[in-house]
Formats: sequence, C-alpha cells, structure tokens
Amino acid sequence: MSEPTVTSTQAPEPVRPAAGKRSGKFGRRALIGAAAVSVCAAGVALAPAAEQALQAASKKAIDDAYAAGIAAGRQALMSELAQLEGVPLDVAITVAEVTRMAVLYIVRPVAGLFATIAGDALALLLAGLSSAKSNLASINVHISQLDQLTALLTSWKNNITQLPIQITDYTTHDIDSAENYLKALKRHIQSGK
Repeated sequence: MSEPTVTSTQAPEPVRPAAGKRSGKFGRRALIGAAAVSVCAAGVALAPAAEQALQAASKKAIDDAYAAGIAAGRQALMSELAQLEGVPLDVAITVAEVTRMAVLYIVRPVAGLFATIAGDALALLLAGLSSAKSNLASINVHISQLDQLTALLTSWKNNITQLPIQITDYTTHDIDSAENYLKALKRHIQSGK
C-alpha cells in the first residue's frame, strides 16, 4: 500500500535573501547608474563633433538649395528673355531687320534731302509755293497737291526743332546695333539652355 501523503495547511516560509544577495541589488543599481553617467559623459564629449557634422550637413543642404535656386532663376530669366512682352525674340529680330532696311532705303534719303533744304532753304521753298498758290488763286486755279505740299513743308519747318538729334545725324546714325544686340541675345540664350 501506499502511504498517504500529508499536506500541510501552513504556507511555506518566504525565502529570504542571504546577506550577500542584498548587496548584489545595490551593485546592480550602482552599475546601471555608472553606465548612465558614462553615456551622458560620452554624449557631452561627442556633442561638438555631432554639432560640427550637423552644421556641415546643413551648410551643404543650404548651398545645394542656393545653387538650385540660382539655376532655376537663370532658367526663368532665359525663358523670359526669349519672349519679352509676348514678343518672341525671332520676331523682334525680324522687325529689327525690316526697320534697318526702312531706315537705310527710306529714312536716310529723306533725311538727307531734308537736311539740305532745312532752315533757310525750306523757308525759301515755302515762300515760292505760297507765291505760286496766290498767283494761281488770282486766276481761279486751285491745285490740291500744292496745298498738300505746302502743308507738308510747313509741318517739317515747325517740327524740325522737336527732333531729338540733328537731322544730319539721321543720315550717319548707327542702324545695325539693335539687330546685332538681339542676335547676340538669342545666341546667349541658346547657349545658356
């Protein structure tokens, strides 16, 4: 037969740590505290190096952003120069070429003629036209072309003082600069893209 087992209703006594175990708890706390102090000391020691690394990284990021902004601004400027006020650069060059031809073949000859008859010669021509008109009017002959020519010469005589430069300067003034400038600008824009 088997022997009956005796069960006790009494709770077992708690296990008490030995005297050495209590100092182990204190040692663990001291070790954790020393580790925390070491980590803080390492953080303090490495803070300047980390700050320098952070500054270098942020300076590079700022420099990169600045360079990107300059490049974007340059591209926007080139795009704007290629079409100012809604007028493409090629159209402006064509207008400059046509204007140069008009000045070369119309304005210069007229300015040369006007420069030779300006001043006293123009007054003399106007006096002759006025005399011819009055003599023709005395016999009841009216020629509208003479009236128009007189009005034109009178307008020239009255407006000659309002010109920004002397009339002879129109015959020798540079007419190629605007066209050359626009062509150089076009080359610069094309090389900048």
